[in-house]
Amino acid sequence: MNRSEKEQEVESLRESLKGINSAFLFGYRGLTVNQVSDLRARVRRSASTYKVLKNRLAARAFEATQLEPLKNHMVGPIAIAFNLREPVALAKALTDFAKENPALEFRAGLLEGRPVGAAEFQSLASLPSREVLVARFLGALTSPLVAFQRVLLAPIRDLAMALDQVAKKKQAG
Repeated sequence: MNRSEKEQEVESLRESLKGINSAFLFGYRGLTVNQVSDLRARVRRSASTYKVLKNRLAARAFEATQLEPLKNHMVGPIAIAFNLREPVALAKALTDFAKENPALEFRAGLLEGRPVGAAEFQSLASLPSREVLVARFLGALTSPLVAFQRVLLAPIRDLAMALDQVAKKKQAG
């Protein structure tokens, strides 16, 4: 690969990584081709992207971007995975795969532009999905309103029950 091809590769990589503020680097040494294919499929199912990087070219592409803090962790065969909208889903997919394939090694990550270590990565992977969090939030918001509605409807319900019992009593005897 000559110099102009390398420059094009760096620019292409920089463009594809533009706007990413959450990404994870991991080593994949020791994984078989089938395992890497399975990893790619899992990452794809989480609506994420997986790329194998050439370290020197990637280090140049990371310069002057939010991914620059990851440059220092690029040693040996390395890949990057990122999700523009939901990094939790990606972290879950990578963690699930790593449980079955211990050769996958978390190196470093960025979450919303902030460096993330292995412990924080595990914590991120243990979070519920975005949909579950939104549902819990909406439930918390609507809970007081539902309780208030029940309080407002209680006298009407009680009156209806009393009238129903009076009607049954008159019918019975």
